[in-house]
Amino acid sequence: PDRARYSVVAQEVASNAKLSEKFYGTKYCQAELAPAVVAGWSRKSVEDLLAGWYTPPPNIFVPRDFSLAWPQAAASDRAKASSEPPELIRDDSRWRVFFKADRAFGVPRANVLVQLWLPDPAAGRSEGLPIDTPEGRVSARLWQLAVADRLSEVYYDARLAGLNVGCSTTLAGLSLSFSGYSDRLPVFVGEALGRIRDFDGPTESEFARALDELRREQASFNVQQPYAHAAYFSRLATISPEYTIESLRAATAKASIAAVRKAGALLRNAQQGFFGQVLMHGNLSRDSASRVTQALDTLPFKGISAPTPSSCSLLRARFVQLPAGKELLQVQPEPNA
Repeated sequence: PDRARYSVVAQEVASNAKLSEKFYGTKYCQAELAPAVVAGWSRKSVEDLLAGWYTPPPNIFVPRDFSLAWPQAAASDRAKASSEPPELIRDDSRWRVFFKADRAFGVPRANVLVQLWLPDPAAGRSEGLPIDTPEGRVSARLWQLAVADRLSEVYYDARLAGLNVGCSTTLAGLSLSFSGYSDRLPVFVGEALGRIRDFDGPTESEFARALDELRREQASFNVQQPYAHAAYFSRLATISPEYTIESLRAATAKASIAAVRKAGALLRNAQQGFFGQVLMHGNLSRDSASRVTQALDTLPFKGISAPTPSSCSLLRARFVQLPAGKELLQVQPEPNA
């Protein structure tokens, strides 16, 4: 123990951090262990030193089977195999599912991409929803950040095993992504979807962290690159509805944990009209694809009435119709000038 360096990273020791790291200003402290402490450790047996410590339980997400589910194309045919379109394996009022087996890359990995669409209320398929206002957009974003926070804690073991989950909210609805080693991916998708479905938070601490992250995102807007600002002003001019950074900042100032929980409750509402589109790609067998589809069916939403919805009924944003035969020029001051 006298030839070791010990480190502690915790909020509880923040008051002792009086030094600042050179490049990022991170607070830290250094201290010598008292000789009596080191001597006490030296006199104890290994069994005594390890008392109360334990090895972690088995990681259920660690892959065991790295075999390929599909025969691979010859080198001369790989370009053709990779460009083949995915197969539509389900098409009903709740899900449109596409499946593309990997015959070109030869790696035991796969991806599952999920888009949950909230149908346009103007198309008569759903009532006005919280995301139809700046306040609702902020609530949905805070819910997504809180979900990501919860998942990052719960699925630490999954990340160690090479599995990843992503979650984002847009005006269209909710996007989910799952990727990693294909052997345990169906299990991971089922576990993660269950966590997202049953997420009734955020807790007070999760809400505080999400709110802090969103405020920092909005505060950094003015120092973004000019091309990002050009894209932002272009969206304001050509897409409806779209919200200004000022309106989103004002909505963030009024954000409440109750509104965030209400936004998240949409996913647990069996009467809510969603429509899901899924792409499964990679080293997944037919059986694995079926298990992923079964996991998707655990989400309780009712779907929408049309058996094969048109893309128009799923688009909540519309392009603005500009006057024909006129040249239009938008001039805006650069926030990062």
